[in-house]
Order: sequence, then C-alpha cells, then structure tokens
Amino acid sequence: MDDEGLPRFAGVVYDQEEGIDALVGDFVEGLLARKLRVGGLLQGREPDAEGVTRTVVRVIGKARRIVISQNLGRHSTACSIDSAAIAEAAVALRQALEERPALIVGNRFGHLELEGAGMSEEMLDILASGTPFLIPVARRFEEGWRRFTGDMGDLLDPRPAALTAWFEALAPVTA
Repeated sequence: MDDEGLPRFAGVVYDQEEGIDALVGDFVEGLLARKLRVGGLLQGREPDAEGVTRTVVRVIGKARRIVISQNLGRHSTACSIDSAAIAEAAVALRQALEERPALIVGNRFGHLELEGAGMSEEMLDILASGTPFLIPVARRFEEGWRRFTGDMGDLLDPRPAALTAWFEALAPVTA
C-alpha cells in the first residue's frame, strides 16, 4: 500500500506461458536501462546437460541463478518443483525487499502460493510494504490471486504497454 492506502501491485494475467518470461524480462531490462533499481526474480526455462528442460529463476541485479525444478526424467509428468530451491529463491525475494528498490518482480504466483507455501509469506510482506510488486499469474490461478490479495491490486494484460502504463502511474513515488 502507498501512503494513501492504495495497492501498488499487479498480476500480469496470461493464458499462454510462452512469451510471459520474455515480456517481463524485457520490461525489467528497460527499467534497469533507465537506471531504476529493480529487485526480485525472473523465471525462465533452459535445458540441462541431458536435454531436460529445467525451470530457473535469475535474481535480478545479481549474477545468480537458482534452478527451482528437479530432473525427474524426460517423461515424468509429476511436479518437479524443488522445495529447497524455492526456499533459496524466497530468501532472494526477501533480500530484494530489504534493498527497497523501485520495483520488485516475482517469478510466478502458482499452486504453492495458493496453498500458503512457496513464496507466499515473502509476497505478502512485499504487498504490505507498499513497494511496487509485479508478478505473472496464469489465468487458471487468477481467482486464487484475487483471494490472496483480498481482490486488491491491478490485473494487467500481458502487453508491454500495459506494464509500462501501470508502472508509470506509480512514477511520482518510484522515480
């Protein structure tokens, strides 16, 4: 919340996972190019040595990557989230809050956070702090995100102009 009690966070609601990481990553890179301080996590996917696609988060502003998925084999359909790696990423998210950047980015709001696990505690602390917070939210989790936030904050279309307009509306406070 800001000084007037207005929420300063938004979920970028997407239908197709393809492209959401690049959209948010490009937005963050644009802010960094403007010398704005941005913290948090950017999610991506990359193959490991065996060619299995892994989910990785990059800690914004740091030369650090955290692999948050486990290799369960090429044909596995089980949840591959590595809980120890999620805990490590949660620490990085909390550190971002302590650094008081102009914007914190979360990698995803998903089923772990719906269950009160994952990075839900860190996310709630960020929301309560008033620090601008942006996070991708799959459409299937939109209702859960609304419950998580008390149906507050903004829901954005996955378009560069939507992210920019949202952030620029906060500019007097964040610049």
